[in-house]
Amino acid sequence: MVDSRVVRLVCDTISSRSARLCAAALATLANRIRVNRGLSHLKTTVGVDGTVYRKHPNFSEELQATVRRLAPECDITFLISEDGSGRGAAMVAAVAQRLDRQSRLLEDIDGEGEDEEEEEVEEEEEEEEEDK
Repeated sequence: MVDSRVVRLVCDTISSRSARLCAAALATLANRIRVNRGLSHLKTTVGVDGTVYRKHPNFSEELQATVRRLAPECDITFLISEDGSGRGAAMVAAVAQRLDRQSRLLEDIDGEGEDEEEEEVEEEEEEEEEDK
């Protein structure tokens, strides 16, 4: 009976520490964003995924309470992701690819790609003259 109480105490201690460490990281990021944006108050949403957050009896409450304590100038809403991390990773990759493509299009529009195009045209003209 004593062994099971010790195991439970150890598990509770570890899970509480884990929640507080996660909260410290989130609070630090939220405070940094708030300061960098020059805001007196930040309101944001954090997506959360994982069995520990969803199923552990105290983890989410401990995490949220610690974030509120460490970042009182930040109002953070936690949104549970139901689609899983695989889909999230795929979405991040898709968005990154789209942003990269848009960036390249903007570079072409701004004329940064003109030098390469001019060189290609000059090379083609030189080849045509050599063929004559």
